[in-house]
Amino acid sequence: MLREIFSSEFWRALFSPNPPAEPRQPPRHYSETEVSFYSNGNILSGTLTVPHSVVGLPCTVAVLIHGSGRMDRNSLRYGHKPFEVIADELSENDIAVLRYDKRGIGSSEGDYQTATTFDFADDAAAAVDYIKTLPGLGAEKIVLIGHSEGGMIASIVANRSNDIDAVIMLAAPALPGDELMLGQIAYACRMNNLSEEQTGNQLDFARHCYRLLLEHPDNKEAIPLIEALIAANTDASVNQVVLLGAVAADEITSNWDRIFLSYDPRPALTALRCPVLALHGLNDKQVLAADHLPEMRAALAKSAADYSVVEISGVNHILQCCPTGAVSEYAGIEQDIDPYILGLVLSFIERVA
Repeated sequence: MLREIFSSEFWRALFSPNPPAEPRQPPRHYSETEVSFYSNGNILSGTLTVPHSVVGLPCTVAVLIHGSGRMDRNSLRYGHKPFEVIADELSENDIAVLRYDKRGIGSSEGDYQTATTFDFADDAAAAVDYIKTLPGLGAEKIVLIGHSEGGMIASIVANRSNDIDAVIMLAAPALPGDELMLGQIAYACRMNNLSEEQTGNQLDFARHCYRLLLEHPDNKEAIPLIEALIAANTDASVNQVVLLGAVAADEITSNWDRIFLSYDPRPALTALRCPVLALHGLNDKQVLAADHLPEMRAALAKSAADYSVVEISGVNHILQCCPTGAVSEYAGIEQDIDPYILGLVLSFIERVA
């Protein structure tokens, strides 16, 4: 069982010295090709890395799926390129990898501003379809690797298709978006030493905003109501901590916000049939492990999937080893991704695919 194979911390000692934390310098043992494919009328652009050892042979192909935000094919943020590092490590070990710019980002067409989680799922599904059309690649096995929101998307795509052989979720949520956000707010309150009363006010304010957003699908109704709520709020601490209090109402009523806040990932997790590896850093302050991992385990336990959920000490939301996990640390950490995570991902793919 995967849950037994991947449960021990000895894997860190085994893998940490080996995989690099940044892309290798040439020579590399794989080719790197610029590619493009269609998704809902948009041309999406990306990079396909193919190991020299598998050219013309059946092979395993991994498709990388971004988390939320304006992500390019390398998942560039805070100066780090974790998807480039993952692609390099896997392709040096006989696994082809497709990574692509999100719609409307980089070289990809489409409207990023109006896209939702389900639109991004369509794009990931289109990437899988594209992989299957490449005659020289011989995609015998397909693995989806999703970070954060990308982990949710991987579950959606895997449940739509019989072509997915494994799913890897990195720091993926297992609660609806509104509950995720409330967890972030509660954590921010603790870090800012707010009293129980102030924390309660913060959470009540946020719940009210979310409720207005979800009860009024027409922004012509929702925006004035949320603006009035923000204006009526006299607790100055709200604007210091609560995410909603720091932005304009029209910025939190996007198509993406509406879907994300209401979407519950647990039914999709329960429906999974292929092998699953879920990795989560215990220093993740964006998708809090204490909130999400029990729900992740409970949902996967109801599924037909062979799975493992692994807690990784000292790792933040963007998969770096770190002191505390605070977002303010991200840019100052030299590492793009914890090598231990690379080792676990590689070992999982080699075992199941």
